[in-house]
Amino acid sequence: MYYDINRPIDYDLQKMQAIIMHANGVGIVFAVDSNARSTSWHDVLTNKRGKAMEEILISRQLHIANEQSCRTRF
Repeated sequence: MYYDINRPIDYDLQKMQAIIMHANGVGIVFAVDSNARSTSWHDVLTNKRGKAMEEILISRQLHIANEQSCRTRF
């Protein structure tokens, strides 16, 4: 999924939540370019978009699979 930096992240997070609801407890993996920054996924800072994303991940008990690296993830 790609979250456009020029669009409020809430729009994309609602789509993510709709997918989770549709999955109805079945395992699901998201690959997301959220244009959100958070120390939770090894960035050097957390911004407003990152905080919103963190809240969804925590509330839905989702796990972050990023591994710390000196390289940018593409």
